[in-house]
Amino acid sequence: MKALSRRRHRDAGQHAAPIPPQRGWQPEPEVSYVVRTEEREPRSLGWWLRSFGLLLVAALAIVGAVLLEARQPSAQRQPSVAPPTVRPAPTEAKGPGGGTFLYVDPPPQAPPGGTYVRATVRPDGTIAVREWIDSARVLDRVALAASQPEKPTGLIASNVRIAADLFTVTEGAVVTDRPSTFRFHAPAFRVHLAYVLRGAVVRVPASRQRAVAWPTALQVAYAGRGGPTKIDLGGTQVLSMRCGPGPGRRTRPCGDRTPDGWTVRTSHPGTWLKARIRMP
Repeated sequence: MKALSRRRHRDAGQHAAPIPPQRGWQPEPEVSYVVRTEEREPRSLGWWLRSFGLLLVAALAIVGAVLLEARQPSAQRQPSVAPPTVRPAPTEAKGPGGGTFLYVDPPPQAPPGGTYVRATVRPDGTIAVREWIDSARVLDRVALAASQPEKPTGLIASNVRIAADLFTVTEGAVVTDRPSTFRFHAPAFRVHLAYVLRGAVVRVPASRQRAVAWPTALQVAYAGRGGPTKIDLGGTQVLSMRCGPGPGRRTRPCGDRTPDGWTVRTSHPGTWLKARIRMP
């Protein structure tokens, strides 16, 4: 028993002895990680120029799309429905240009790419005119002048109102024989005018019921004017119609009678009309 006890004690001592370190073994060094934060370099001049160029191209694309949409005929932008009727100019709604006179589509008989004039003789001897221009070129202004007949009658255009596409250009202006230029707030293809001609109807001295009328006495000029022109004269009985290049120039019979008056189609811009009418 004593021999067994001594043997166990000797074995325990052997197991408790420390383990000597192995040759060639070294403790691993501690590894530390450093996260570097890259500093943002300032934007160069070229970068800013490229950014500004992209913004400018986008803005021009938007403007071009708006002008192209405005240039398209109304029949293509609207669904296929019955032909639109002429709507009176709004009297209360404010437009982008700050005015109340807005662009409205012309009647269906208006020639595309040209000018349509609808003149109505009133019982008081004035002529109310509506005029639509559909230009093939972009416009930034129009020039108006009231052309006097052979014998001056003090002819003027009063209450002149102009709308160019989305903007009201003027309201309530007066135009005489001195040309007046009206600049647009933005380039436009379509122009809508309304005015009243005074002094454009002169009674014939030998007859109380007959008179001479000049429904196109207000000349509208703009760059690149061309295309067909259609003039409808109504509000009274038209006895005859003659056309010429201007007041005091040689005229010739033109146009056709209609149930409401007279109609003239011409390809010459600024055609001067002289009508003999019967007053009420």
